[in-house]
Order: sequence, then structure tokens, then C-alpha cells
Amino acid sequence: MITSIKSVTASVFGFLFMLFIFILPVILLIIGIWIGAAFQEIISWISGLVTALIFILLIISVLPRARAVTGNLIVIGTYVWGISFWLNCLLLTYAQWGIIGVIIGVLLAGIGVVFTAMLAMIFSGQFMIFLFLILNVVFILGVRSLGYWIESKYKGPTDSVANIDGVLEGS
Repeated sequence: MITSIKSVTASVFGFLFMLFIFILPVILLIIGIWIGAAFQEIISWISGLVTALIFILLIISVLPRARAVTGNLIVIGTYVWGISFWLNCLLLTYAQWGIIGVIIGVLLAGIGVVFTAMLAMIFSGQFMIFLFLILNVVFILGVRSLGYWIESKYKGPTDSVANIDGVLEGS
């Protein structure tokens, strides 16, 4: 009798745990959609500020000594752009296809929300927004690659102490 009560209790708790595991991501997505909609203007403002900073960093990266820092900051800036872009795609997908479209997008490795937003724009006939989404992806990845390239062009300071030691040892 006690073992059957334990097994039933364990089965109920196991079922509730599995239900929690499946419902928690949906709750988190709904919270994410709410946050994205509530702070849309702030997110856009931050994205615009990052855009301006990246253009300034591109100009500063002409200086060879600044390339390591500017390259890293450009890469970090593209991640901020990417998060802003992903939130916008989340909101577009939700507006067009609802929570089911968002869940499908998130199930596609999380980044699928961008893909489902593109599909939603195609199926709703909004081709200019679709092209804008593609250009954003290309722009984010292109500027990120440029940041990595700028960072790779940095040549650290020459080791003047080793040169002096070599000169002193040779004499």
C-alpha cells in the first residue's frame, strides 16, 4: 500500500515537473515579448547610439595603436545590434503569427525567430520589411567581420627591452 502511494506520488510529481519544463519556456517567451514591446523605444535608442559609436570607432581604427580596442568594441557593438534585431524579429513574428510562430522560431535553435520573421513578412506580402531584415543580417555579420579584421591588423608594440638586451649581450 505504501509503495503504491509512493509510486503514484512520484508519478504525479514527475508529470508536474515535465509540465513545468515545457511551460516555463513559453512563460519566458511571453515575458520577453512583453519586455520587448514595453521597451521598444529604449531598445531602438540604444541601437542608434551603438550605430553612431561604431562609425566613430571605424574612424578611430585608422590609428594603428587603437585597432585592438576599436576592433573589440566594434564586435561588442554588433552583439548589441544583434540582440536588438532579435527582439524586433521576435515582436514581428508575434505580431504576424502569434505565440505559435514564436515557439516554432525559438525551437529552431533560438535564432529561428529571425527566420520565422522573414517567412512571416514574405507570407504577409511585406517584401520591403523582408529585404530590410536580410540587409540587417548582412550588415550585422559584415560589420562584425570587419571588427575582427581590424582587431587582427593590430600589431602590438615591439619588445624594446628584448632588443636592448640583445644589443647589450652582443657587445
